[in-house]
Amino acid sequence: MNIGGYDIGQIFHIGATGPVWRTRTNAGEALLSLRAAGDGERCLERWKAWASITSRHVVALRDVARSDDGRWAIVYDYVAGRPLDAKIGSPDLRPIATRRQIIEGIAAGVSALHSAGIVHGDLTPSNIIVTPSGRAVIIDLIDELGEHDGTPGWSQSLSGPEADRACLRQLAHILHMDEALAELGFEEEAVGHHALVAGFQGQRQWTDHFPNGDFMETFLNTQFDWNGIRKPYVFATENDSLNGVSMLFNYLLTNTPQIFADVRTYWSPEAVERVTGHKLEGQAADGFLHLINSGSCTLDGTGQASRDGKPVIKPFWELEQSEVDAMLENTDFPPANREYFRGGGFSTRFLTKGHMPVTMVRLNILKGVGPVLQIAEGYTLELPEEVHNTLDNRTDPGWPTTWFAPRLTGKGAFKSVYDVMNNWGANHGAITYGHIGADLITLASMLRIPVNMHNVPEEDIFRPKNWSLFGTEDLESADYRACQLLGPIHK
Repeated sequence: MNIGGYDIGQIFHIGATGPVWRTRTNAGEALLSLRAAGDGERCLERWKAWASITSRHVVALRDVARSDDGRWAIVYDYVAGRPLDAKIGSPDLRPIATRRQIIEGIAAGVSALHSAGIVHGDLTPSNIIVTPSGRAVIIDLIDELGEHDGTPGWSQSLSGPEADRACLRQLAHILHMDEALAELGFEEEAVGHHALVAGFQGQRQWTDHFPNGDFMETFLNTQFDWNGIRKPYVFATENDSLNGVSMLFNYLLTNTPQIFADVRTYWSPEAVERVTGHKLEGQAADGFLHLINSGSCTLDGTGQASRDGKPVIKPFWELEQSEVDAMLENTDFPPANREYFRGGGFSTRFLTKGHMPVTMVRLNILKGVGPVLQIAEGYTLELPEEVHNTLDNRTDPGWPTTWFAPRLTGKGAFKSVYDVMNNWGANHGAITYGHIGADLITLASMLRIPVNMHNVPEEDIFRPKNWSLFGTEDLESADYRACQLLGPIHK
């Protein structure tokens, strides 16, 4: 069959606008797409501009011909290679030089398009071919997309050059090439979307039909992935924006990734001895809390990194490859619990090493007051293996476990371990390495957020001097009065 003077070969693929056929030109193998007779009035100027582009990073338009029935035959080069979306996550993209070459090629292609007055409009990884030599080539240029025609999460609801720039930001982010984008003159795009924290709905709102988000959440919060060691993303689960902010506070103060966990179970010394026969002692003598949640629990929470021979959670720039390997060796990825996740997927399972100083934090919203902060400093515990297994099986052995003993003061919410759990707001907590309660209290005073419970020694606490004018005896009540009168600065 011949259309517009071109022999039609096999169908290459069938896209949203119809079949694409193989054909040939004087320049070699090509592809041919058909458009309706009326499309010429809308797209002819775009096709002419496309034909003028000579960039190696934009697929070349060879010809626009009319068929006997008035349809338009669009003939463009066949680009040998694989779409970028098929390469993401593969070992091919591990070398920095490879990723840099790709993002530089995409940026050059976008510049060439915009110089010619063309907006791609849907610059997703599926519309970028990476050749065997690593050259990135932008494809799928025939049609001018409307504002609502782009890909959700990429260019949809955007139009004009901003649609391409938004996609370029995401591509650089996926490739971990933000800095390279800035070096190419795309300083604004390299900044990204200015998101400090993110989250995922999870559970039944999503997972009745789709796999769970546990694996995704875990690796976003972890300081490495298949591309190597990197800084973590602050990513909450179950749409818990308040715990997401708690994680953000901790991260900004420590530069370390966060454990997102349910404050699930209180184990008293009596209950542990009754169930396991083991008598608790040391930091566990007063009982402990079972912190457990698969989604958003960083693999750094294994405690497999070390400093001075002790388990720690360290910033990514201190992390060694041997520590990454140890985290993976001490983590399983079991099938997700079908009771919670009817769409399947994989969860995460590990045991946090003991004897680490940690701080558990939770931001709550109190109607009429606003945000209120809770802080509990304490230590992770290391239980005998048989004791751990018995207790873990009582809850859910398919999720990460952190055994946590808060430091007790003998009064208020810290009279007992049970009181800590009983006074905790929601059942989620953000757990960070180190005792940072004093820093959090200072931060909260700066933001005018009252702290309703904490176990930080009074001598370690710093608030602005005028806080004493609101009372010096009952400091928690004074905190509320000061924040109410001075007004929030977080709005």
